[in-house]
Amino acid sequence: MEYQSFFLVLSCLLPLIIYAFIISGRRNSRLPPGPKGFPIIGNLLEFGDKPHQSLAILSKRYGPLMSLKLGSNTTIVISSPDITKEFFNTHDVAFLNRSAPKAIQLGDYHKYSIVWMEAGDQWRKLRRMTKEYLFCVQQLDASELLRREKVQDLVNHVNQCCIDEKALNVGACAFTTVLNILSNFMFSMDLAQYDPKSTREFHGLVLQVMQVGAKPGLPDLFPMLHSLDPLELIWQENAYAKKMLTIFDKIINDRLQSRSNGVSTKDDDVLDLLLNQQSSFTQNDMRHLFQTLFVAGTDTTSSTLEWAMSELIRNPEKMKIARLEVDKVMQNNNNGSIQESDISQLTYLQAVNKGNSKTTSSCPFSYPSPSHT
Repeated sequence: MEYQSFFLVLSCLLPLIIYAFIISGRRNSRLPPGPKGFPIIGNLLEFGDKPHQSLAILSKRYGPLMSLKLGSNTTIVISSPDITKEFFNTHDVAFLNRSAPKAIQLGDYHKYSIVWMEAGDQWRKLRRMTKEYLFCVQQLDASELLRREKVQDLVNHVNQCCIDEKALNVGACAFTTVLNILSNFMFSMDLAQYDPKSTREFHGLVLQVMQVGAKPGLPDLFPMLHSLDPLELIWQENAYAKKMLTIFDKIINDRLQSRSNGVSTKDDDVLDLLLNQQSSFTQNDMRHLFQTLFVAGTDTTSSTLEWAMSELIRNPEKMKIARLEVDKVMQNNNNGSIQESDISQLTYLQAVNKGNSKTTSSCPFSYPSPSHT
């Protein structure tokens, strides 16, 4: 009886296996070159535990424009600045929309997040609002003093750790600094202190949202499994994202309560500016926008700094060059400090940061930790 069941299952699966072999053996002549891959799973085994390095090796072999088969999905990988410019400048309209992972779709975040929503009227409205209230020159110039104060808080904390002979967690300190710069810019308040317990909750939420959102579940690789989530990544993503939205809901509601009670608030922070436009910009729009900005702007920056410090420690000669450049600029300033206007003079340090930001950019299969590249 057991043998009969086995052969029955095999007879059902055999046509699918044969079909997969046939399809995998064919390659659309219009696709860019790329590795052949295996039936069903495609090129998933090509990535290993450091996908960013694997992609770099593959691009040297198959060129700056190559195609990969990730499960059932055909993916085009671009590793050339010129080709990237051609795609997103010349042909930007054709590539405006992106496919949202199943974890994003579950909570309908692809309908509200500026990162995932389709390019339509709502997307253009969000783009206009962010350009007008967040990224315009006037807003960035007005927040320079705030950034200087928060960086000085970081310097003071580092100095105190040196005096107390305490170990310094570079990534956590950078995260706290960036988090407080953003939260003061948005809400005129600090969301964390330089205390591991104070930062851990929000940092953990951001990390979990990024990690779960970056790791494809089986439904993303094999769309036929969309009704399943064997790895339970979808439910984790939904829970973490909801916790973040709850934090922003509380902040927005507290501000609304203060305004209704006639309590004076800062008219120059982003939350007040958006609340003044509430007729066209709802609370749901605000909380999803805040979630997107905090996830995109906090851990990415702190991870880049952590990578940069790790690589400089591993390369003492590079560290020496970077320090000499910083010392030279500081000596030329009367107050012996670095200002934002001095950044253009720190060309070597900019190269260090840019090199590590490329290494730590989002990868669809893992969240890399600092390592020698």
